[in-house]
Amino acid sequence: MSWRKRFDPLARRFGFYLSYELSQDEYIGTVSHAQDVRDYLRNHGYESSPRFLGVKLESAKTHHRTGETHWLSRRKVDPESPRWQWHIHGFLMDTGEIEIYSHYEMRPDATILEGESLSDAKQRLSTHYRPEGDEYLKGVADDTLKELVE
Repeated sequence: MSWRKRFDPLARRFGFYLSYELSQDEYIGTVSHAQDVRDYLRNHGYESSPRFLGVKLESAKTHHRTGETHWLSRRKVDPESPRWQWHIHGFLMDTGEIEIYSHYEMRPDATILEGESLSDAKQRLSTHYRPEGDEYLKGVADDTLKELVE
């Protein structure tokens, strides 16, 4: 069990979260071919989550059926709206296939982005960690990811 999943109950007592279950609504598709998914994603603008004080700014996402923690987690900043990102998660299944889930959300970067005020940055971070309505869009993926999955 990941440390994020283990300490999530404690974090929630302080108004934060370290782990949550993805829903079926975030499912994009399955990758069953042998290509290296990580290389494909890297070559198409996906990157690891940002870090703050050496800790990745991401929670442990768990699979809605298996309860397993994600095998792969990458994000891609939206070039049209750089305060937003696609965040994807891959789960390695017993069949050898990789189920891919995605959502579109505000970036959790702990630095002020270009053209952003301190107030805007605080609002972006607050929205990322406590989204409402259309601030967390389940099942939204960029065209690159749609081309990868079957």
